Amino acid sequence: MRKFRLNKKQLENLYWKKQLSLPKISKILKVSQSTIKYWMKKYDIPRRTISQATKGINTWSRKFNLTKRQLEKLYWDDKLSLSKISMRMRVSENNIIYWMKRYNIPRRTLSESLKGMSHPMYGKPAPNRKFNLSKKELEKLYIIDNLNCEQISKKTNVSALTVSKWLRRCKIPRRVPIEKMRELWKDPEYRKEIGKKVRQSHQNPLYIKKMIESLNVKPNKQELMVDSLIRIFYNDYPYNGDYSQGVSIGGKIPDWINVNGQKKVIELFGRTFHDPKYVFNNRKIPYSQTYEGTMEHYKKYGFDCLIIWDYELKNPGRVLEKICDFDGR
Repeated sequence: MRKFRLNKKQLENLYWKKQLSLPKISKILKVSQSTIKYWMKKYDIPRRTISQATKGINTWSRKFNLTKRQLEKLYWDDKLSLSKISMRMRVSENNIIYWMKRYNIPRRTLSESLKGMSHPMYGKPAPNRKFNLSKKELEKLYIIDNLNCEQISKKTNVSALTVSKWLRRCKIPRRVPIEKMRELWKDPEYRKEIGKKVRQSHQNPLYIKKMIESLNVKPNKQELMVDSLIRIFYNDYPYNGDYSQGVSIGGKIPDWINVNGQKKVIELFGRTFHDPKYVFNNRKIPYSQTYEGTMEHYKKYGFDCLIIWDYELKNPGRVLEKICDFDGR
């Protein structure tokens, strides 16, 4: 180990008078930085602040070497975005914003920045958004022909929201006001009928597929972990939580389904959404989403179900044993 021979004055001279940094001092003396720090602390030599350490050093000039005219040309003449300029200059966007403020270069407005090829609709056919129905024509479609907003929107090639807006603007009364809907919902027979229709729609594979696609359902981290555990021994339990296998059982989409002729499914449950006795759970959980309700549902259709809880994933070995016992192989 090299002996440190500098006294306090020599160390102060290198650090304060010559303004050398700790890495440079350590390189000159051929000792580690921690040794320099130790002796500075022992000699009670104060450390420089960041502003003192960077005094006289233009920290920006080392990274950014564009003049005002060059930056203006890139931003205004070439119509490059801040992100593209930053990528070209290999600096951050904040750096570009800083220099634009320093050079007093005005920013483009949203309409100016979305002109030409940068506009999301560039090169695409413009939709026909003009609503050219009179009040009488709209009344005929809505009241006499008894069409809803969505059906009218398809006929007029506009959105359902546009139709709804024009109904309000033309002061055409809606068929079922919100107050009436609330009154109807109080009727148990009406609720039962609506529930029946919803359940029927959940039996339709096309409806389920569209619903899953609109929700952009993908496996989360815990589901990916369980899927990797299943695939260690079994290839006949593919993931179905995103409806990729096209299987739903009585309106429920199991997370994993056996495709080898056995009526078996595997579900991954989180306590927040499925355990009503969970301490931190303040929401009311329907019986159909609980452990007991799920087991009953699958039993009704002749399926065996294995439920894995999220807290069990702390012990992957135990989860794997549970899957092996359930499969019976």
